[in-house]
Amino acid sequence: MQDARNSLDTWDLTSGENVYARRLSEAVLAPVAREIPANSQVTIVPDGALHYVNFETLPVGTAAAHYWIEDATVAIAPSLEIAAGAPAGKGHAYPSVLILGDSTYASNQFPTLQFASAEMRKVADHFSPDRTKTLGRAEATPAAYRDWAPSYDAIHFSAHGEANPQSPLDSAIILSPKDGKFKLYARM
Repeated sequence: MQDARNSLDTWDLTSGENVYARRLSEAVLAPVAREIPANSQVTIVPDGALHYVNFETLPVGTAAAHYWIEDATVAIAPSLEIAAGAPAGKGHAYPSVLILGDSTYASNQFPTLQFASAEMRKVADHFSPDRTKTLGRAEATPAAYRDWAPSYDAIHFSAHGEANPQSPLDSAIILSPKDGKFKLYARM
C-alpha cells in the first residue's frame, strides 16, 4: 500500500492504470454525462466525502481519455451541511481582498496583459477601500503574496497562469520577478 501511495503523484489520471479514478468517474459523472453538453458550466453541490473530490481532474472518455475540466467549467457550491458547520464570521460586513497582478514579467510565453490594471481597479471597486490591498506591477511578487495573503479573506489575481497536468502542484501564477523568482506555485 505504501508503494501505491508514493506512486500516486506520478500517475496520469487519464491512463487506464488508475482504476480508482476511472471507477469514481463512472460512478459520479457517467450517470449524468449525457445531460451535460460540451463546454457547459456545471455547479456541483457535493455531499459527505464527495467534498474531497477534485471533480475537474476526473478522467473521461475512452478512446481519447482526458480530464473533465477540458469539457466543462466546474464550480463547487458547499452544501447546507457544510455551511451550518462553518465557523462564525469575523464580525465585519464586508470581506477584505488582496489584489495582485499586472506583472512586470513579460516573455513570448507570458505577454503583458493589456487590461490587467483595469481589471484590478474594477475588482477593487467592489470592496471597501479600507479592506482592500492592491499590489500591481513590481509590487506583485510571490514574496509579497506570502507576506500579505494570510491577512485577507479573498485573493484576486490578474495574471497569467501555467498549468502542469502531470504535477498539478507545480502549476503556477506568473507574477513580477523579485530575486529571480516570479512564479507563485500551487504547492506554496
